[in-house]
Amino acid sequence: AAAAAAAALVWVWQGRAELEDAADEAERHLTSLRGADTARADCVRALDALRDDVALHRDAVALLAEPTTRVVAFAPQPGKASYRASAIVGAGEHGRAIVLASAVARASGKAYQLWVIRGKAPPVPAGFLRVLDGGGHGGGTGMAIGEIDPAVLGAGPADAFAVSLEPDGGSESPTEVLLVGALKG
Repeated sequence: AAAAAAAALVWVWQGRAELEDAADEAERHLTSLRGADTARADCVRALDALRDDVALHRDAVALLAEPTTRVVAFAPQPGKASYRASAIVGAGEHGRAIVLASAVARASGKAYQLWVIRGKAPPVPAGFLRVLDGGGHGGGTGMAIGEIDPAVLGAGPADAFAVSLEPDGGSESPTEVLLVGALKG
């Protein structure tokens, strides 16, 4: 009886070890599946951003074809001479403003925020530039695109647009102004 009990104990112990190995294997597969789901979600977000960027580029080209559209060059602020940007500003029913920038680098934990400036009033947050893939990797610089929020643009004539570097998510007032594009004068 003791030998049978010992054999049963060994058999149970081996079965437990096999179950633990199977549980570990299942956990590895589950972790792999979670990683695949995360990678899939990242790919979907990247494709959506690319689709948005392509649509915005098409809109910019369409705006350039309108006779009332003008291109406004932004002036780099002191100490920010490497930054370049222009706004394609449509009039009338195409009252949109799309900002194209070059020589921008991805900045971890930072975002390029757009602003509308009217007279002496504080600048109004008006959207963000998206740094495009293919530029800004490995410390290099690349292109960025963004649209001035139509609701902010439609709230009255703007005197200028600006681009600033802000913490991710933006801020209520600009902290590091990089570029200003005067619309008047």
